[in-house]
Amino acid sequence: MKKAIIIDVLCKLLLMVSIPAQGCVGSRPLGMGGAFISLADSVEAVYWNPAGLTQIDGEYIHFTLTVNEKDQMGYRSFFAFNKNFNNISAGFSYITRLRSWNVLEEWYVVSLARKINRKTSVGINGRYEVHSNGFTDEQIDLCGLYNLTDQLRIGFLYQSINNFRPSISYRINNNTVICMDIYNALHNRAILSGEHRIMWGIESLIHDVGIRLGMYAGDWTFGVGYKSIDMTVMNRNNLIILLGFTI
Repeated sequence: MKKAIIIDVLCKLLLMVSIPAQGCVGSRPLGMGGAFISLADSVEAVYWNPAGLTQIDGEYIHFTLTVNEKDQMGYRSFFAFNKNFNNISAGFSYITRLRSWNVLEEWYVVSLARKINRKTSVGINGRYEVHSNGFTDEQIDLCGLYNLTDQLRIGFLYQSINNFRPSISYRINNNTVICMDIYNALHNRAILSGEHRIMWGIESLIHDVGIRLGMYAGDWTFGVGYKSIDMTVMNRNNLIILLGFTI
């Protein structure tokens, strides 16, 4: 009996290692291994942590396209923009995603955020999904951002009020930051099922050039950005390339 239990656990652990994680949206966040929730300092925050929209000065439009290996990546395109209204920060995003069972999803997301005080911001996403098999769905994401110190920050995304994703980031200096996120942190069986994933990444800025390195649930990522253009490569079964543009 004990031997059967051990074999079962080992099989599940092996399955966890072998299951490829779906890719994430946004070239810059993926360059950091998808560890972006506690950073969220650009327009891509509309997906990762809308609370981060409160720290963005000005309005931006962003588009990321998966150039190749779209079936492996899952997420095919990501469009987003943000706007500030007095004490409220808002955003909108449109995402196309191909599921492994060959269903194409279109996500329409409205984001709202507000700064509670100098250290704390909260946000919410309302998402409407249209699937190619005729199914539709509505979901809500809750999120927050808190500055422990000038260098250390924590955040969370409670995606679909089901998947709790805590995050921590540490700014080494004005040009370099490291981040770590945990996917599905509250599910007790997440580790054995392969749904419990660690993301980590680092970004360093040299003048107008951003260099990024990370690991997205076992897949290495590397990104480079120059001003408003970003490119990221993820090493999965094949190299997956994303291009991002922000204006």
